[in-house]
Amino acid sequence: MRSETYALFCAQIRTMKRRILMYVMLFACPLFSRAQMDMAAVSLKNSLETILKDYPNAFRNLMGEEQGANPQFTEFACRVPLTGAISTHFSRFNTPNGNVVAFEALMLQSEDFKVAAAKYKSICSELKKGIFKMGQHRPYIMDGKFVPPSEEKAFHEVIYTLLPADMIVDKLKITVALDYVFPSWEVRIRVYDKDADNKEVYGDEDDDY
Repeated sequence: MRSETYALFCAQIRTMKRRILMYVMLFACPLFSRAQMDMAAVSLKNSLETILKDYPNAFRNLMGEEQGANPQFTEFACRVPLTGAISTHFSRFNTPNGNVVAFEALMLQSEDFKVAAAKYKSICSELKKGIFKMGQHRPYIMDGKFVPPSEEKAFHEVIYTLLPADMIVDKLKITVALDYVFPSWEVRIRVYDKDADNKEVYGDEDDDY
């Protein structure tokens, strides 16, 4: 009699476990699907807009913990994600003209040029003529000229400006670069100050690559 009671008790426990698991799955699946939809809804343009909005504040609101420093610059973590990025970080450069701030995102690493070139083109296409809102300031249109890359050239870059230019964005420089860093091609997005000291930071935009 005791064994039968114990067996019945165990069966009831298993039934309760199955019901609890079923309820958990029914509750969690919609939340998981919603989270996936929310992430998919955040385009690269929209997430980059979040970065740009804090440019007038020198990215202070988005800078995380310090990750390293040297005489040229101090590197900080980025507290917000950029859609599709492998890694992101901020840099604060020490220049004779004061601090120059920059944001950089690694978007792709691939030994296949065709894969990297397709990613480079896709990003440039999404950003071209995009309308960006920077907080309380006027909306801006991102303007830049895309030139199809070739495997024979190790460095390609599209330089974007925000129009109409004003005091807020006059020194702002946005680039999408395709660069061969042995043994792979890398696609990066950079956002930084454009002034005379930038030749010491990322190089002059007029350089012949």
